Amino acid sequence: MPGSPVPFSKRLLYYSITIILLLVIFELFSRAYYYQYLSRHPIAFIQVLKDVKQKARAITTSDTLEKRSEEAQELLRPGFPKAESIGISREQEEANNAVYKPWVEFAFRDFEGRYINVANHIRRSIPDRSDSLANDPFTIWFLGGSTMYGFSVADAETIPAAFVRAYRKTHPGGRPIRVLNLGMPFYYSYQELILLTDRIFRGQKPDMVVMLDGLNDCIAANNAVKRVPAFAIGKGDSYRPGSKEDEE
Repeated sequence: MPGSPVPFSKRLLYYSITIILLLVIFELFSRAYYYQYLSRHPIAFIQVLKDVKQKARAITTSDTLEKRSEEAQELLRPGFPKAESIGISREQEEANNAVYKPWVEFAFRDFEGRYINVANHIRRSIPDRSDSLANDPFTIWFLGGSTMYGFSVADAETIPAAFVRAYRKTHPGGRPIRVLNLGMPFYYSYQELILLTDRIFRGQKPDMVVMLDGLNDCIAANNAVKRVPAFAIGKGDSYRPGSKEDEE
C-alpha cells in the first residue's frame, strides 16, 4: 500500500547493493589510476587508501621514510652539499615505479633526472666507457638487483661507473671497455638469467657478463624457490614493497 514502511530486509538489501556498486566503481577508477604501474595490493582501491594514509602521515609527522632516506644520503656523502643529497633521494622516490615487461614481468620505468637516468630500462653509467672515441670497445653487461642498479645513488656512483674509473686507473693503456647497467631493483638470479637469455636471443651479445646476486635470493626466498618475481601478486611471494619491511 502507498505510504507503507519498507521492510528492514529490503532496505538492508538495497544498501548492500549500493555499497557493492560503489566499491566496484571505486575499484575500476583505482585500477585506471594504477594503469601500467604495479599496484602493491591485489585490490587496487585498498592500495589507494594505503597511499592516501601514507601521504597523510608524511604531512602530520616529522619521522617519515623520506626523511630517513634524506638523512641516510647525508651520512653516505659527508661534506657533500645537502641540497644535492636530498635531490638524489627525491629523484629516486619519483623514479621508484615499476611497469610491466614481458618475460621478466616488471622493470623500473624509464626516468630522466639530474642524478638518476634510465632509458629502455637501462641505468645510465657516468662514465660508461673507458675511451669515448673507441669504435669497438669490449662490452660488459652488469646484472643484479638494487645494489647493481644503484638504488638511491647518482648515475656516477653506480658499480658499473666505478668499474670504468677503476679500469682507467689500473689499465690506462688497456683495451677500451664499455659497460651496460642492466641491474634492476628486486631482481634475483633466475629473473636476471631470463633477462640475459632474452637479450642474447634478440642478437645483443656482450663480451662479458658480471652478475651480483645473493641478497634478493635470500630476502625473497619463497620467490626464488617458486621461480616467480617479487611483484607476482597471488603467487605466494614473501616480500612486497610497501609492507612493514619497508618501514623498518
